[in-house]
Order: sequence, then C-alpha cells, then structure tokens
Amino acid sequence: MSPTIKILVIGSPAGVVPDTVWADFCSRYETIMYKFPTTEEFHESMRTRACSDISGIMRIGINLPPGIEKITLGWTKRALSHFPPSLKMIVNFGHGFESEDVAGLDARGIAFFNTTGGSEATAVVATYLIISAFRQLSKYERMLREGLFLPALRHSAQSAMDPYGRKLGVVGMGPVGRAIARQAAALGMEIHCIDRPNLRKLIEAQEGMPAPMVLHRDLRALVGKVDCLVLACSYSPDTHHLLSRELFGEMKMGMRIVNVARGKCVDEEALCNAIEDGTVSGVGLDVHYHEPEVNTRLLKYDCVTLLPHVGGLTHDAMKLPPGATSEENSRPLIPASGIVSEDGHATHKNAPFPGLRVPFPSLAPLPSTFVRLLLNFPPPSPPTSLNDYLTSTTDNRTERAKMSSNIGNAPVPADPSAAIEADPASPAAAEPAEPPADDVGSDSDSSLGTDQSSTVSLRSSVMRYREENGRTYHAYKDGAYLMPNDEPENDRLDMQHHLFLLTLGGDRLHLAPFSEENPPKRVLDVGTGTGIWACDVGDRYPGAEVIGVDLSPIQPPFAPSNVQFQIDDVEEVPWTYGRKFDFVYSRMMTGGIADFPKLFRQAFDNLEAGGWMEVTDITPVTSDDGTLTEETALWKWADMLLKGTEAVGRSFDGAKLYKRQMEEAGFVNVREVVCKWPQNRWPKDPHYKEL
Repeated sequence: MSPTIKILVIGSPAGVVPDTVWADFCSRYETIMYKFPTTEEFHESMRTRACSDISGIMRIGINLPPGIEKITLGWTKRALSHFPPSLKMIVNFGHGFESEDVAGLDARGIAFFNTTGGSEATAVVATYLIISAFRQLSKYERMLREGLFLPALRHSAQSAMDPYGRKLGVVGMGPVGRAIARQAAALGMEIHCIDRPNLRKLIEAQEGMPAPMVLHRDLRALVGKVDCLVLACSYSPDTHHLLSRELFGEMKMGMRIVNVARGKCVDEEALCNAIEDGTVSGVGLDVHYHEPEVNTRLLKYDCVTLLPHVGGLTHDAMKLPPGATSEENSRPLIPASGIVSEDGHATHKNAPFPGLRVPFPSLAPLPSTFVRLLLNFPPPSPPTSLNDYLTSTTDNRTERAKMSSNIGNAPVPADPSAAIEADPASPAAAEPAEPPADDVGSDSDSSLGTDQSSTVSLRSSVMRYREENGRTYHAYKDGAYLMPNDEPENDRLDMQHHLFLLTLGGDRLHLAPFSEENPPKRVLDVGTGTGIWACDVGDRYPGAEVIGVDLSPIQPPFAPSNVQFQIDDVEEVPWTYGRKFDFVYSRMMTGGIADFPKLFRQAFDNLEAGGWMEVTDITPVTSDDGTLTEETALWKWADMLLKGTEAVGRSFDGAKLYKRQMEEAGFVNVREVVCKWPQNRWPKDPHYKEL
C-alpha cells in the first residue's frame, strides 16, 4: 500500500479549484490547510510539527482565514531553509518565477510549478480590455442599462474605434504577454514590444510568437509609436510606477492603457490626470493599486473598464492547459511510479529548468484534471522560416509641427515581412546587452532606458478650458472663438453637420468639383470642430491626405488613417503645413475669424494651381415677405448678436462680402450659392420642412 501523501494547502480552494476536482483530490491525499497566524509558526511547523513530512505545497493565496499573515511573492526565499526533506513539489497559482528562489529549490530537489491555463485566460481578459478601451463597451453597457439605447448608438457611431490595424505595445513577453500578442495579432493589430535577446531567441525558435513583430530599444521608444499599451509584466522595484507622470508625457494623445500585471506598475493618480488632459482616451484595468480597494477617481470615468482581478480565474483555466484535447485529459500524467511526461520529463515549457527531473514518492494516479493544474504541455508550433519573423527596418522619427496631436494616423500593418524595427542608435541594432536570464520566462520587462522622444504632444494647458456660466471655452488663443467647446456644443456641431448634408441633398460633403473618380489629394479643413466633416471626407476619399485644424482639441482620439488633427490658429501667418493643398474648406467660421480677406489670401497662397476653396456660412435672419420686423423677438435677438460680435471685431454679418473678398484675393470662377434654412414650421415644401 502506498504511503500517505501529505499536501499543505495555502489559501482556500473555494471559487478557484472546481469542486469536483477538489473533492477527488482530497479523497486521494491527506490535505493540511494552512492556518498559521505568522510565517514564523509556519516555518517551525515544517521543522518539528505537523508539516515536517509534507510532500507538496499548493499555494492558492486567496481567501486566507482572518488573522492569518498573508503569504506574499518571494515566500520560497524566506522558507527555503525550513522546508522538510520530504518536500518535492510546490504548485503556485500565479505566473512568473522571478520572485521565487528557483535555483535554491532546484538545489534541494524541489520542483516549482505555476498553474497552467491562467496565461491564456489572463490574455483573454487583456484582449477584452483592449477591445473595450477602443470600443468603449463598458460605457455603452451602462447607457443601455439606463435606457439610453439610441444615444448609445449615436455615440458609438461617432466615437468608438476598431482595434483592427492599430499598434499594440506589449510590456512583458512572458507566457501572458506572448498569449496577448497572439490573440491581438488575430484581431489584426500590429504587435510592438521591447527588444530582448531572449525574445529574439523565442522568435527564432517559433515559440508561439506572432508575425510580424516590431521591436523597440526601450519603453520610451515604444510608447511613442503605439496606439495602445498593455502591461503583462511582473511587479518588482524596477516596474514600480512603470507608467509614471513623466512617461505619460511621452505618449501620443488618445493612448489606450490596459493593465493585467500588477496595480502598482501604474501611478494611478498620474493615469487619472492623463485621462483628464486627453493623453489617455481608454483604460482597461484588471488589477488595482490598493486591492481590493479601487481608486475612486477611476470609478467616475466613462472611458475606463474595471475588473476585480479575475485574469486567470476561470473554471476551464483551473482544469486544462491551452490546446488540450479531451483524449489528453483522460490520460493521467502521473503514474504510480512517479511524475513523468511522455518524454520522461516532469517539466512544462514555462518551467525555469527544462531539464529538471523530479523524483517523487510513489503516488496513486492523480486525477488528470488536477494534474493539468500542475503541468502544461502545449502542442509545438508549426515550423516556420526565421525570415518570416525577422527583417530589420529603420525607425524613422517624425517631427510634428507646432502642437499637433496627429491622433488619426493608425494605418493597417502593410508589409508582413517587416518584423523588427530597430532604432539606428539602439544597442539592439548591434548586440543588445544581456538582460536577466528569466526576462522572457517570466512576465517581466524592466530595462526602460532614457530615450527622449522628439514628438510634440498637446500640453495639459491646452486642455484647461476656461469655464464661464456653466460652459467651457477653448484655452489655446483664449477668446479668439466665441462659441463653447463642451458636450452640448459638440452635439450641436454634429447636428449642424447633418443639417448641411440635408441641405446639399443628403450625402454631398461639398460643392467643389471633386468626386470619387476625381478625388482631392490634400485637403485642409479650417475650423474642424469635432472633426466630423474631415472624417467623412477621409472615408469618402481614402487616397487623400486630410488635415483638420482647430483651437480646441475636441476631435475624436482616432480617425480614418488618412486624417490627422492639429491644434493651430489659421489666422497666424504664414501657414506652416509643409505642402500646398488642392482643396481648402471652411464652414461656419463667421464670428471666429477677425480678418477674412487675410484668410482668403493665405488660402490662395497655399493652394495648388487649379485648387479650390469652399466657404460655407450663415447670414443674419431675414424674411421673404417682410414679416420679420424690428418689433419681433427674433429680430431683436439677431440685432443684439450682430452688435455684440461687431464690438469684439468678429462680426456675424460677413458672409455677404465673401465673394468680393475672394476675388480680390486672386480667386477666379467664384460662384455664390444661396440656400434657405427655415427658422419655424411654416414651410410646406417637404425638403424645407425637414430642415
């Protein structure tokens, strides 16, 4: 008869290990539940008391009884000298080896294993958070629960973005990070990470790595290139506040942040500030700084998806490894004679010492579902040429003029052979310095470097809007534009865009003679506002380069790949947009431009020969039959508006002068088209009634 096998269980299996698996396990082995008030008593018990003859330890680390000192990462280092000679295996419900004394355990003949399916399960959560950060799914679920079905549809159509074609930066290329990279690549995302010699070895060996991958010399170089950053690294002094206030300052506007690593890898107060100043537009967190407490500032943001550290905790993850089949699950991997796999090794691909053989007391066969908690034997990747993965390219940095956010450029990955991007000055372009040996075997990435980005992002001062009478107004060139820039105004601008479409017949974006057969090549949208016209033009003419400029950074964080937005003042001369345009468009800028003749001259000087400028604006209210008299409230309102705007030098009554002013600026073939917008319900014509 086999001797009794004792297993010490640290933490409660409730809610972690499936009940049927746990019951079967307890029927086969003697389990001792960890109830030591202090670690000193735990150590003493292994020397002289109940735990002096244990064969295995299973650390769950969840749901410890009240009054029990928590067993934290690195506990094997502190307990190593106290482990009894009978101990042969430690199973840890977690990821990474960098905090544990695996070398010391190996010297003692003690095998250390992490749970198996957790990497893929955690990656699934990360992928969900990535999608939610782009699509704002949490916001729309809340709106739906509040009965806001149609507003959610409208907001999604205007604001949500697809992850397809975007650039994802993965920090920490251990098992979780690699699984995230594979899953995100399947979504059509371009994968970027930090260059490491061991990572290159994995790519060369085709260890489940997606192609192509773009490698950067350090974290600062990485964050300046990607649209979304996901943390899958371990926590250590090197990764404490990995995302700091300084690093947020290096990011492009509209960045998405996902964290499935550890809460303290992110300075949460700096993250909240980055959300408020527009640097970060979407966040997904499965881990938190002061778990189980959640930062109250994060709770108020619609763009944030929060989960309670559920990463690898699924019923399936606790039973099966990635890729396991039902036939494999029916075969016990631990026969009575000891622990062996089919090749005679008791290790999985993530173990720190692949050649380690683990002697173990004679055991009755463990149920295969529980064994799958211990060992992971994923199927090998199909052979692929190294050339499919590695091709060096050059990291060409682009200086962005003035205060351009350039938040619309996120092209679909083009050349699948361009796999590694190395900065010419990077040590990785020659021979990278050797990082710690376990940098890929664990979910850690701590060599950050000090590269300074040349990219200029919007500064927080631009986001500090002036508040007056409950409305907000632009901060850049404060007072130059009379209208607000808050949500009610943005909604009005989008409705106004719809009104212009109806005015021109339903789908015409302009009157200038461009079409899909004769598209413009380079377009400037003066006073782009919410950017809705620029985005529509970018979609209509995918081969055109579209630039939208405005004083307020209220444009969507992502746009068609051929559209970019810049915070600029078109009244400043000369314009500095590099190349000339063949189409300059201005709409509803009356009251926003002090000197239209100067604007027209600037546009003329920056148009290619044969180019077009289109200006659309309103004139004061009038009537066809003379019924609008000085005694009416509408006339009085319009008169006060005109007097007020004239007093500040930005009259609302300038549109009637545009034709002459454009001809004086040098334009030819100037055509004026007058359309009517009824102000009440009097029209009988269906078109005017709809307007």
